[in-house]
Amino acid sequence: MDVKRLQKLLDRIKILPSPELPEPTLFSIGGRGYYENPTSDVLAFFCNSEGGHGLGNLVMDALFTALAKLDIDSFPFDDFSLITEPEREVTTKNGKRLDLLLEGNEWVMVIENKIYHQQNNPFKTYQRHIQGCKQFHGKTPIYVVLSPKGGAPEGW
Repeated sequence: MDVKRLQKLLDRIKILPSPELPEPTLFSIGGRGYYENPTSDVLAFFCNSEGGHGLGNLVMDALFTALAKLDIDSFPFDDFSLITEPEREVTTKNGKRLDLLLEGNEWVMVIENKIYHQQNNPFKTYQRHIQGCKQFHGKTPIYVVLSPKGGAPEGW
């Protein structure tokens, strides 16, 4: 095939419509790992107000409502929307990984999933990482441990 015919073929391919992205399913968003990773993947998917689930900010509103019920002080924020997409497996400066990081205008939230696993993470290191990030300066840090048995280290 000569170069002109190849170029013509490439030009015709460029005008073809892009394929639609498949609709996300439970298996496509949470199909890796064991317990914690799929749970964090699913949570990240539903916390993303721009996600393909079509729920908008409903899950973030529900999460903050549930967290406020656990604590006497409610959250002093009017907006629970994310300003960035949820981040998974965020690496700290010393190589430790946060399960899920969520950021709003006035707050930043770290979520650690502890499903059938001991709470032996370096939680203080995670807190220092958030406190040391310039992008989170002036934002209220919120530290959450999700566990079927409940309980969390101090400050979480």
